[in-house]
Amino acid sequence: MIVMYPWFDEYCMAKPGVTRDFKAEWNWYRYFVEGKFFAAAGRNAEGEIIFVSLRCEPEFNDFLRQNYQAVAPGYYSNKALWNTVWFRLEDIPQRDRCHEAPPEFPPDEIVREMIDRSYQIMVEKLPKRVRESLKKH
Repeated sequence: MIVMYPWFDEYCMAKPGVTRDFKAEWNWYRYFVEGKFFAAAGRNAEGEIIFVSLRCEPEFNDFLRQNYQAVAPGYYSNKALWNTVWFRLEDIPQRDRCHEAPPEFPPDEIVREMIDRSYQIMVEKLPKRVRESLKKH
C-alpha cells in the first residue's frame, strides 16, 4: 500500500486501540486511537500513496521542517500541529515548501518517532480508564 515507508500501515495498526478507515472524499486512509485521529496516508488520483500526515509538538514539527524538505506543514490540517511527509518533493504545495531545508526525506526512524509521538498525543487526550486499558495490551 505505501511505497516510501512500506511498514507505515503495519506499524500504525500494531499500536493498541488503533483502527483505520478510508475517507473516499479526501482519498485518505485515516488512523485513529479509540476514535481520535492521529495519522493519515493520502493518495493521488491513481491510487498511489503520496504523503503521510502526523500530529506532533510544534517545536518538533519546526525542527523536522528545517531539516527535511519533504516535511511540510500539515496538508489540509492545522499547520502548527501537523506535518505532512511528501513522497516526492515536486508534490509539495509551493506555499508549504521550506526551500532552506536540505532536499531530503526523513529516515524510517524519524517517521517512526513521528508516529509514536502522534499516537501518544492522542492517547493522552483519552479518559484515564481508556488509557489504562490500552496499557494492558
